[in-house]
Amino acid sequence: MTIDKHTLALISIVGSSLDVLGALYLAYDLLGGEHGPLRTLSRGVTYGALFGAGYGLALGPVFGLASGMAHGITLAWEFSRASRHKPKPGIWYDAAMSAIRGAGFALGTAYLYGMTFGATLGALSTMGQIVAYRAGIRPTLDYQPAARPRLTKYQFLAAVNRAVGYGAAGYISALVAGQRATALGVGVKIGLALGLVTAIAIACTSFIEWIVDTVPEKRMGVVGVGLILIGFTLQSVQYWMALLDVGSYLSRPELMDAVHDNLRNLGLDRLDVVNLRVGGVMGPSEGSIAEPLTVLAELKRQGLIRHLGLSNVYPAQLAEAQKITEIVCVQNFYNVAHRNDDGFIDDLAGQGIAYVPFFPLGGFTPLQSSALDRAAASLQATPMQVALAWLLQRSPNILLIPGTSSAKHLRENLQAATLQLPPEMIAELSSIGGREREARA
Repeated sequence: MTIDKHTLALISIVGSSLDVLGALYLAYDLLGGEHGPLRTLSRGVTYGALFGAGYGLALGPVFGLASGMAHGITLAWEFSRASRHKPKPGIWYDAAMSAIRGAGFALGTAYLYGMTFGATLGALSTMGQIVAYRAGIRPTLDYQPAARPRLTKYQFLAAVNRAVGYGAAGYISALVAGQRATALGVGVKIGLALGLVTAIAIACTSFIEWIVDTVPEKRMGVVGVGLILIGFTLQSVQYWMALLDVGSYLSRPELMDAVHDNLRNLGLDRLDVVNLRVGGVMGPSEGSIAEPLTVLAELKRQGLIRHLGLSNVYPAQLAEAQKITEIVCVQNFYNVAHRNDDGFIDDLAGQGIAYVPFFPLGGFTPLQSSALDRAAASLQATPMQVALAWLLQRSPNILLIPGTSSAKHLRENLQAATLQLPPEMIAELSSIGGREREARA
């Protein structure tokens, strides 16, 4: 299992927000009771979560966060006015609501498709919503709290209007951003996503309004405790992922930015080898790696990368990757004591794929073994030199990248390549891994 780092961060942000909201519910009386801000705040969080979750599922978590916040702010304001039967607002009010939601869409699409696309869509969205507002098409259309969700004919037509309008806006924005080849597909995707989520969410507004206006005062504390517990659970997801060694990967923009940063910092037009690192802290994690690898394969086709490799993967993930692009190397945790990849190395050697062990000297826990000490003494070398020599003689496809902090250490590492281990010494050293596995069992 793997998860996008942005998604993990957004889960934690939502958890923190729910904790704050729960604390405010517990302080209901201090905040003015039924005449205080909690009714409006409840609307904001509920509508923000509803639209944010819908847009996030359709267009990604960053788009969901940006547009969800914008919808939460504006809809809380608008439905609070409607619940108090305030008169129809003026054009400046409509313009402010439209601009806030337009900014949310701009930020979300800028992340997905670039700044030019986002700025164009934000401007078109703001103008289009102002026109719709003045024509009477607004979120509070057919406002009527009810004990169950409902979708009126006019609300349905408004959702269709939104789908068509944003489909056209997405298409125009892609053309302005120079993305002619994908303009139609992007427009259709944005239009359908926004139209469908709007139809579902608007159908729920009557029920949400009924709940907000009828939640009894004595239940506010219970709601607050519930929100705090949910928030704590969401915040703890990142810690459970670390504990269970669940992996994460960079998002598409992060991967592209990382490659361009490396090109710029190294002063190169093309990177010779780029490894996609996935998995957990100390080993691979189950799950597809197709999404991030497809991004790197695209950069390879553009000529920015010569070869691609993988890091921290299972054989099944290598097989999946090879259906997408050629893989020239695999980098996994392996040394004379940690030997889980013995069979994998042999298979890679048969395919002509390099194997690059990380932590070849033990990493955070340096290798310690009486067998290494004996071998080092007989060869007049250091135990670490012997450990590196064993790796070099383990298989012809092994390439070493031991870390070093000094020139002296670097020279010692290089001398490991000149050591010749006799067969009986290789056999004794190879048994270290077996003893380590028995000790763990």
